[in-house]
Amino acid sequence: MAWHGIACIEAGSVIEINLNDHYLGGRPDMGSLDFSSFPNLVGLYIESCGLEVSIPEQIGLLSNLTYISLWANRLIGKLHVSLTNLTHLKHLDLYSNNFSGKLPASFTNLIRLEYLSLSSNKFSGILRISLTNLIHLKHLDLNSNNFSGMLPFPFTNLTHLEYLSLSSNNFNGMLPLGLTNLTCLNNLNLSDNNFRGKLPLSFTNLIRLEYLDLSRNNFSGEILDSLTNLIHLEHLGLSS
Repeated sequence: MAWHGIACIEAGSVIEINLNDHYLGGRPDMGSLDFSSFPNLVGLYIESCGLEVSIPEQIGLLSNLTYISLWANRLIGKLHVSLTNLTHLKHLDLYSNNFSGKLPASFTNLIRLEYLSLSSNKFSGILRISLTNLIHLKHLDLNSNNFSGMLPFPFTNLTHLEYLSLSSNNFNGMLPLGLTNLTCLNNLNLSDNNFRGKLPLSFTNLIRLEYLDLSRNNFSGEILDSLTNLIHLEHLGLSS
């Protein structure tokens, strides 16, 4: 027997749940899933399905989980620390929910993570240094939250980043010099924050940038000659 949105291996074990844009009826709660029934689950995609309440602690039992996508639901609460037990996780997308609170310090456990989107939630607090240990990240999107404080200097560790959006938060201070060591970046959005000071002369290092938005901050000084060396730029935002 085959079920729509459920993939199994020959032995019958469920390896993928994909319920994108399905009506699940009533007020669906992830806590009603018995995660112990899916020990070999690799992919969990429940997107735009009206999921409510929070991610249950038991999700940390799914040691083979590699892809989690729960965007555009109504999930709330803090990210449970058990989520950081998923050391095989490569893709985590929680875009457009109602999560809040600080990120667990144990995020550093997700050493294989390549894609992380927490945008359009209510996360707060400073950006933990532990996040900068995720050296395989290619996509990091934290826009439209309540993060604050300065960017941690070890951002220089994220040398594989291709997409970085921190827009619409409450970050402040000067940009860490190490930011311009992220030479794989093609999209950098720091708009709608409280960054200040001059732009680093080494912006010329970001030779792959196609999209750069620094608008609605408190930057000062001259527009650097180094920006004019970014020959692949298609969008440059310096307003306000």
